[in-house]
Amino acid sequence: MKYEFKIINGDDGKESKIDAMSFKKALKSITTTNPKFNGALYYTNKKGKYVCHSIMKGKKLTDVFWKNPKLANITKDNV
Repeated sequence: MKYEFKIINGDDGKESKIDAMSFKKALKSITTTNPKFNGALYYTNKKGKYVCHSIMKGKKLTDVFWKNPKLANITKDNV
């Protein structure tokens, strides 16, 4: 697949990975199993920017871009 998405579930905080060709296909694969998904999707786009999409009730809420992926590796454990 083209991209590897990191998924953080907002309900329980568990992190998982999924491979997909685009953000839209990754979101669709998540929301088919859980239509009211709350959480976030992270990936590095083709320009090398780290992208975070916040998902609330199965819909994209916001997106954030980082130029340096090292700055984006902030989780609950290392804050």
